[in-house]
Amino acid sequence: MLLIDRNNDPVKTVYYIAALSYSIISVAGEVESADLCRWVCDSARCGVVPYEFFLMGIDFLFLIAGLEATSEGRLRVHRIG
Repeated sequence: MLLIDRNNDPVKTVYYIAALSYSIISVAGEVESADLCRWVCDSARCGVVPYEFFLMGIDFLFLIAGLEATSEGRLRVHRIG
């Protein structure tokens, strides 16, 4: 269950940051985590994203098997097959 506080701006949640990260990685193919953090901060409607929230968003994507890491440490969307 996803609980979002009604007083919290939806663009300041881990879910928004995860979705934004996923869309950026999907378009780019593979990205370095530092580059991804920079792109998320530049793209987010909430302004600068706290690094802890960025990491929680990435962790969330790993937990739902949305991301995988390459042998070089780059992030990419998990592909089946």
